[in-house]
Amino acid sequence: MNTEIFLIRHGETIWNTKKLIQGQLDSPLTDNGIHQSNLLSQRMKKINPDIIYTSDLKRAVDTANIINQYVDKEIVEISGVRERHWGVFQGASWPKIKKFFPTQYKYYRNDSKNYMIPNGESYNQVTKRTMESLVDIIENHKDQKIVIVTHGGVISPLIRALLCIPYETHRKFMISNTSITKLVYNDFGFSIVSLGDIAHLEGEEKILDELKEK
Repeated sequence: MNTEIFLIRHGETIWNTKKLIQGQLDSPLTDNGIHQSNLLSQRMKKINPDIIYTSDLKRAVDTANIINQYVDKEIVEISGVRERHWGVFQGASWPKIKKFFPTQYKYYRNDSKNYMIPNGESYNQVTKRTMESLVDIIENHKDQKIVIVTHGGVISPLIRALLCIPYETHRKFMISNTSITKLVYNDFGFSIVSLGDIAHLEGEEKILDELKEK
């Protein structure tokens, strides 16, 4: 068995640009986010996946639909790969959270791995549900190419879990908007082929820079 999984973070949103915590609330893709998704789609067309799974949050669904304009595959929306539910923190910036939820912020900072934000989820809960969803998807699509459009707060815990990176260790990788993280699953388990790949964005920037020089 050799199953390929492409974890995609959704395109840039308005709240991303304002540095607000989205969680399971939503904000639309920016014009740049739509543009990023179109550039990503060119790579997805070459990969030619067998199926597209997506978080059922609108920013992920919109990104998946843009991809599907180029690959024309079945899209399956699932809640298991939703962004973490940030509870009372959702829709706010970190400075506002520190000001208006000082006690909850203190608990979060002291033990963010286990602390369940009021009306939300803990880091451990997110890791568990998303890993279970990933395993279920693979079980249903052995030896296929699977695209999963999801969120930074889903991809990061999965990568930490697969690489056995302690939560307390500062994250030394980036999951940018429309980045591609490729996994392979076979008889030996998971392998990470690429992490946070944004070559489709960097290539365009290089072309624009060359045009400016001319």
